[in-house]
Amino acid sequence: MPVEQRGAIFVVDQDWLRCDLPLPDADELGSALTDRHKKINGQVLFAGKEMPALIFVSNETDHCSFAILEEPKESHAELAPRVFGATEHYLALFYSAYSFSEAILPEQRCYLPATFVEPTLYNRSQKKLVPLMHAKNARRAIISGSAGAGKTTLLRHFMLQIARTASTSSQQTNIPVYIALRDWRKSDSFEVCAKRALVDLKGDWLADNFYYFAERGELTFALDGIDEISNDVRDTALHDLRLFVRQYANCSFLLSTRTGVETRPLAEFTDFELRPFNQAQVREIIFHKLHGQRPWKPFWTRLASEAYLLDLVGNPLLLTLLLARYVRKELSPHFITESIAAMMEALVDEWDAVRGIVRSKNAELSPARKTNLLRILAHHVNSASGHFSTQEVADQLKRVYPDKAPATVLALLEQHTSMIRRGDDGTWSFRHRLIQEFYTCLHWIDRLGSKFSESIGRISGSSDKKSTRMLRFMTALSSDASDIVAEALNAAPPYRAGLAIGLCESLSQRLTIDPNVVDGFALYCRVLIESMFAEAKSVEVQTGSASIWRLVVNGPDANGAEWANSLSELLEAIHKVRDGSANHALCKAFDESPSQAIQSLSLLLALEGEFQINRENEGQSSGFVASLEPALPELPNGLDPEDIPKADATRH
Repeated sequence: MPVEQRGAIFVVDQDWLRCDLPLPDADELGSALTDRHKKINGQVLFAGKEMPALIFVSNETDHCSFAILEEPKESHAELAPRVFGATEHYLALFYSAYSFSEAILPEQRCYLPATFVEPTLYNRSQKKLVPLMHAKNARRAIISGSAGAGKTTLLRHFMLQIARTASTSSQQTNIPVYIALRDWRKSDSFEVCAKRALVDLKGDWLADNFYYFAERGELTFALDGIDEISNDVRDTALHDLRLFVRQYANCSFLLSTRTGVETRPLAEFTDFELRPFNQAQVREIIFHKLHGQRPWKPFWTRLASEAYLLDLVGNPLLLTLLLARYVRKELSPHFITESIAAMMEALVDEWDAVRGIVRSKNAELSPARKTNLLRILAHHVNSASGHFSTQEVADQLKRVYPDKAPATVLALLEQHTSMIRRGDDGTWSFRHRLIQEFYTCLHWIDRLGSKFSESIGRISGSSDKKSTRMLRFMTALSSDASDIVAEALNAAPPYRAGLAIGLCESLSQRLTIDPNVVDGFALYCRVLIESMFAEAKSVEVQTGSASIWRLVVNGPDANGAEWANSLSELLEAIHKVRDGSANHALCKAFDESPSQAIQSLSLLLALEGEFQINRENEGQSSGFVASLEPALPELPNGLDPEDIPKADATRH
C-alpha cells in the first residue's frame, strides 16, 4: 500500500485503511516498480501501531513509496505438555553458569553469591546517583560504563537473584534468560539467540514454549554487551531487538554496553551508568579476594600510598587483575610501571581476546594500532587542560589510520579501550591521568636522553609530582636503569630532597640496575637525611608508644614549613622502597649511620604498617610526628563479620 515518509518512519494514509482492493505480494510489487525505488526494511505506522515492513522508497518526490507489512507473529496461547522438572533443572544450571564473574586470570574470578560488592549507579536522565534497586526494578534498563566497570557482573547478580527466587517458588512466573550479545551471528534474530541461550542450559521445553512465556511477560532478558556485537551486524541486531521489545512489552529487559556506543534506537530504556568504586568498595573487594590466601592490609597500605593508581583501580577489572598478580607474587602496587603495563595490555587486547570478542570483521583497530594511537594522543594532550580536539590530532591519526576519518577513529578507540572519552564540549581526554602519562613515556622512550634531563631538572629543586611519576615510568621502561640513576646523581645539585624523593619512587619498583649505582643512591639518601636532621632543633625516636616506630621532629625556624614538607615526603618515599630494588641498600646505609634516629629508619623498610605524618601545627610550623602504626580495621568499612565468605568460596 502507498505510504508517506514522515521523519524516520513511514505512515499509511487513512484512506487506504478502508480499501478492499487486493494487494500485490512482494515479488509482484517489486517487478511492477521501476528503478526509481529502493528496498529497505523499516517501520510503518499502521492503525496507530508501528509494524515492521518491506518498504519500496521512491527516489523522486513526485512518486509514491510503497510498503508491504510483515504478518504479525502467530499467537501461542497454548502451553505444550510440561516435562517433569524441566524448569527447575534449567534454573539450577543457570545459577551454576552465571555464579562467577568473567576474568582474564583464574584468580580474578569472584563467586558472586558470596562476594558481590554493590556498585554506585548514576541515572543519566535524572543526572543523580540512585540506589541499585532502581535498576533492578526497571523493566527497561541499560547498564553502561567503561571497559571492566562491572557491567556483566551486575547483570549476573540481578539474574541470579531472579533465578533464586524462581527456583524457590511453586509456580515460576519470572524466568531469567541470559544472552551474550557477542555471540550474535549475521543470520540471527533475537528469538534465535534467546532460544539458543535456553537450549544451551537444557531449557529445551522453555525454548519450545518461548512465545507462550514471552506473551505472558514471564521472561526477564539480560542482554550483555551491545558494544560486543560486531560492527557489521550491530545496526541490524539493534533493529531486531527493538521490534521484539515492542512486540513483547510485558517482558523485562536489562542491557549492558560500554559508554560511547550509540543506543538512541532504545530511547525507552533508562540508562544507569556504573561509577568507579570508592575506597570503601575497593577495600571490600581486596578483602574478599585475599581472604584466606594472603593478608589484605599490606596490599591496601601499598595501594593507598599510590594516589593515582588508587584512582585507576576504581575499575573492578583492573583492581582484580592487580590482586591476581599480587596473589601470584608477581606484582605489588609499588611496581607501578609493571602494574600499569599489565592493565593497559588488558584493556587494549587481553580482555576481548579471552572472551572471544571480535568487534569488527575488518580488524579496524588491531592491538598494535591501538597502542600507537594512544601513544600519539598522550603526547599531544594539552598539558594545561588535559584535553585535545579532533582537529589537533587529525594529521597524526591519519598516519596510523589513513582510511578512516579522525573522528571515527577516536570514537572506535573509546569503544574498544575506554581509555579516552569525549566531553560534552566535543573535546577528548584520557579517562585517567596516569594512563596518559604512561603512554607519553612510551612515546618518549626513543628520545629518553633529552626527556630524562628535562624531568631531572624539574625535580632537583623541588618535588614535582608529575615529573616524579614520569621518572618512575622511564626508569622501569628502560632495559637498564643504571645510567639513568647514575646520571641523575651526578648531574643534579648535591643533597636535594626533590631528587632523592624522585629516585626513591623509581626504586620502589623492580629495576634492572647495577648494585653499585644503588649503593651510591642509598649513600646519597643517608647523607641527605643526616644533613637535614642536623638542621633540626630536635629529632627524637620515641619508644613505649602504641606505634611500631615513632619519630618526633622539631625543625628549623628558617624555611621551616618547606623543610618539614620535604622531609615528610622523603620519609614517605623511603617507606615505599620496601618492595623495590633499593631496599637492602638503604637498610645497610641507615644501619651504618652513627645516628640512632637514622638507624631507626630501617624499620620503615622492614615492617608492615600504616605510615602517617601528623603536623603539630598548621601554617609555618616545622614540627611533625612520623609514625608507623600497626592498627588497621580488621574488616573493610561496611562489611559485616557475618558476611565473610568461607575461605574457599572465591576459589571454586
